[in-house]
Amino acid sequence: YKGIDGGNLMLMPHRIAIALQAETVEDPLPGGERGAIWLAALVDGEGSIGLGGKRQREEWNEYYAPYLAVGVTDRILLEECVRITGLGNIVIKAEPGEKDKRGVVNRRRYFGWRLDSAKALWVIERIYPYLLAKKRQALVVWNAAKLNGGRAGRYEGKVPEAEMERRRFMHQLCKDLNQRREIDLPSSLIEPPPLPRKPAWIVRQDLVWSKPNPMPESVN
Repeated sequence: YKGIDGGNLMLMPHRIAIALQAETVEDPLPGGERGAIWLAALVDGEGSIGLGGKRQREEWNEYYAPYLAVGVTDRILLEECVRITGLGNIVIKAEPGEKDKRGVVNRRRYFGWRLDSAKALWVIERIYPYLLAKKRQALVVWNAAKLNGGRAGRYEGKVPEAEMERRRFMHQLCKDLNQRREIDLPSSLIEPPPLPRKPAWIVRQDLVWSKPNPMPESVN
């Protein structure tokens, strides 16, 4: 057992009991809470959260889809993103020698991992409590999606102009935040509620009674 030297009791029954006393998050990331913390740190340093460019379903239905993206030169980091979330694929964004939008020549192969729409929102909700640098972007994206029922934005008919303006406003907020502009967020934004948690087990007794031939009991 890791961390236990030879000659020590491992106390596995006690370790299991202590673990079962802790509440657990419902519908967590496959990588668990530790994975969510790790992913939040990577997104803070190397990732981006925002609302994608304008899309059209019809002339009167304009919306901006949430996205979560990470770009690095070390593929192993993105492999961990896929393992933790169970989502997305790793793509090559640039080869050595190619120039980026700024005209800078890449020295190494550059990899990208990206989630969009519902998948991005699902992961953002689970890493939100652990974000620091990208927390404000996550807050705007969550509100933009949740205030419209959690969907990208569909109406059975023409989208009201007030709704169009709200979508454009939230999109501009994300752009300003990602471009490091100093802005004040609207006071109307609300924090995502904590994820539902499953109740923990209760330890009633830790004494082991060995009864090879016990009397029947009406205990459930």
